Amino acid sequence: PASKPVTVDPDAPALIVESRRAAPGSTVKVPVMLNKSQAISSLGFDLSYNSDVLRVVQVLKGSRFSETTFSHNSDVPGVIRFGFAIFTAPVEGGSAAVVEFEVIGTEGNVSPLTLSDALISHTSADPLDVQLVGGDLTVGTRTPGDGDGSGQITALDALIALQEASLTSGQDLSLDVDGDGKVTQTDARLILIMARPG
Repeated sequence: PASKPVTVDPDAPALIVESRRAAPGSTVKVPVMLNKSQAISSLGFDLSYNSDVLRVVQVLKGSRFSETTFSHNSDVPGVIRFGFAIFTAPVEGGSAAVVEFEVIGTEGNVSPLTLSDALISHTSADPLDVQLVGGDLTVGTRTPGDGDGSGQITALDALIALQEASLTSGQDLSLDVDGDGKVTQTDARLILIMARPG
């Protein structure tokens, strides 16, 4: 079952897994983001997922981790353990990690993406309460133009379409918004127009 939506206080420290939608057999990148994290100096956590729906392809270092101290273990299906990592700069946000999953479930399956066992060091003089906010990965057809499966059309989707346009085979045809059977620079331009507010 899908997890219940959690309201995140925009002014509070939080570790957030972004929800995604992806088709069966596809791959999708799921970021773990930080909010108001300038007081955090190091961090470790677990990310749980349904191994009947998703398989880990690779785990990438986020923008906030130092290359030499970023570690993870994804050997046990259903959980990824992120090691103790030192942040590179005291900034408010950024990514802690990005997990690329292969979708092995069928249409309609949902995998909750749950954060737990956070081990946090910080420089704040006061106690620091970091909210852990999980997401979901839903197996299903994406909205045309939604390259990252976030459920919204953004400039990032236009960039993804531009990258897909350079491929000679294996293109993600959910980015073919003009319906000509291939992803081209024209699709990237159309997606950028779709992403504009108003």
